Amino acid sequence: MGVERIEPNNYKQGLLRIRHVTCAVLVFHPQCGHCIEMLPKWEAMKPMVNPRVKIVEVNGAGMHSSREMSNSPVGRGTEGFPSLLLFKKGKLVSKYDGERSPEKLADFVNQAVDPPLKRQKTRAKPARSKARPKAKGKTKKLRRKN
Repeated sequence: MGVERIEPNNYKQGLLRIRHVTCAVLVFHPQCGHCIEMLPKWEAMKPMVNPRVKIVEVNGAGMHSSREMSNSPVGRGTEGFPSLLLFKKGKLVSKYDGERSPEKLADFVNQAVDPPLKRQKTRAKPARSKARPKAKGKTKKLRRKN
């Protein structure tokens, strides 16, 4: 789906664009040492991600000073920098708290995509006859009295 970059000046518009899709959101601070260390691993992860997942990078520099940013779903899900969050249709599904290798990050992001539906073999249903269905169990035959 591509990469969306959300900065403090386009935060509200960016959230509106991603609210109906499955997305992986990385919330980072440009001066955070952990974020700078994670950046090459994040870049290496991008080609491994399922194309149905939108990748979103949120610059959290104004996260704590802006009430709009801190009260949003992304702001409420962010406890520190960097934070990797999974959203489906605007709702927080999961937060990542694991090894920061490209493979592990990609596995986490790809789990958000629903597995493709398997086609099931359909059996032809037998045609119903118009006759009355047979009763189960023992039945008595009734004789007509003339």
